[in-house]
Amino acid sequence: VGVRWHQIPAIVTRARNELSHAMSQIQPFDGIPAAFAALRASGLVVGMLTSNNRRNVDLFLEQHPLELDFVSTGSGLWSKHRRLSKLMKQHKLPRELTAYIGDEVRDIEAARALRMRAVAVGWGYTKPDHLAAQEPDALVMRVADLIDTLQPATDRH
Repeated sequence: VGVRWHQIPAIVTRARNELSHAMSQIQPFDGIPAAFAALRASGLVVGMLTSNNRRNVDLFLEQHPLELDFVSTGSGLWSKHRRLSKLMKQHKLPRELTAYIGDEVRDIEAARALRMRAVAVGWGYTKPDHLAAQEPDALVMRVADLIDTLQPATDRH
């Protein structure tokens, strides 16, 4: 698209600022609030790691409160794995029992960098076939299936 690498941070900053004007109209994906509540009710820790800024996330969560144990913002375009590692240590989340859920290839890459479970969701920004090509541990196409994918095997019916 003719954009130089050094221009990307300024473009991302501008996009985040523009996005803040629309945050009150953005809706969570259907079923997400109930899915997060169900996951937490089953004893799982549910958090959000996003490269979006705190202001935008706070604007969104004011309109759409979600049951979350933590929210981490501003992870940067190429440093999600470092922020994810820090969150895992901070919240005492063992790698073998933790899954990182995302809708982008770089989310799968972040999970892989930490040798943890990568769960891709097909309703976000990246086309499901592009996510599948990265061979995540699971590719979930419906929010309802997210609960079954993430609950410990002993909780499944």
